[in-house]
Amino acid sequence: MADKYYVAGIDGGGSKTECAIVDQDGHCLAIGHGGPSNIFYADFSKVVESLDTAITSAIENAGGWVKVALTGCTHRVARIPEVKARISARLSGDIRLYTEGEAALGSAGFTERFGIALIAGTGSSAFGFTHDGRCCRAGGWGMLLGDEGGAYDIAINGLRSAARMMDGRGPKTVILDHACEHFGISPDFESFVQFFKDATRDKIASFAPMVTSAACRGDEAAEAIVSNAMNNLADCVIALGHKLFSTNDKFPVALHGGVLRDSRMAEGVTALIKERYPNADVRTPIYSPGVGLALFVLYTKHMDSQ
Repeated sequence: MADKYYVAGIDGGGSKTECAIVDQDGHCLAIGHGGPSNIFYADFSKVVESLDTAITSAIENAGGWVKVALTGCTHRVARIPEVKARISARLSGDIRLYTEGEAALGSAGFTERFGIALIAGTGSSAFGFTHDGRCCRAGGWGMLLGDEGGAYDIAINGLRSAARMMDGRGPKTVILDHACEHFGISPDFESFVQFFKDATRDKIASFAPMVTSAACRGDEAAEAIVSNAMNNLADCVIALGHKLFSTNDKFPVALHGGVLRDSRMAEGVTALIKERYPNADVRTPIYSPGVGLALFVLYTKHMDSQ
């Protein structure tokens, strides 16, 4: 036991941060959570607070200090020297930077930097990797330029449908009733404008499951939004496949993020991918993102030592 070591994985986005600690045999010791930590949408102090909370709770859940030999982190903010030093002081060991794509591959049980990872959480993006070391990205342009198919995109399109219904510019939709109930507001112009002028990105994104639920019940406006989201997400994978693989190649595809935990979304996106790449091995997560990254880091450590 004296020689036992641990690996940590820290992954975060627009809604939450996760720190997971696994042992050298790949068994999860502890998981901790914090708030949003996407540096593009949360201020620096909030990002640092979320990282600290996730790391602290993971250590506490592990029963106190553990010997962390290596930490993998998907955060761009970890490139900042003082933040990197802060993480290192809490977890010790070396810190290596990874992409969300590698965390997603690990979460789906893929332990090799090869294939395509599609992430649809608050935002959306995709990463592609080849055996010869190439890495490409699609999507991930943020809520103003992209993030199509992510929770924010689905939610904001749902809210726009509700606004059009109130104006008489669009068809009736149950999305309006769902929005009023979810956010605790009245179905009128003043209430909507006043509430959403200060609403945060993650708060708006929290409405996405109501839109997908409405689609499942046959609401036409919601169905159109969900169908468009599926196509946009599949397009990210197809675009990377075109750059990196051939139509009949066999390669892994990991579907990751809160949006793709919805079985209808995952099945729809999978079907669209398989139409273009019939031999793609499309999988959904079997581990949480922090655990997936920790396992991916552990595998990389083993490979580097061979």
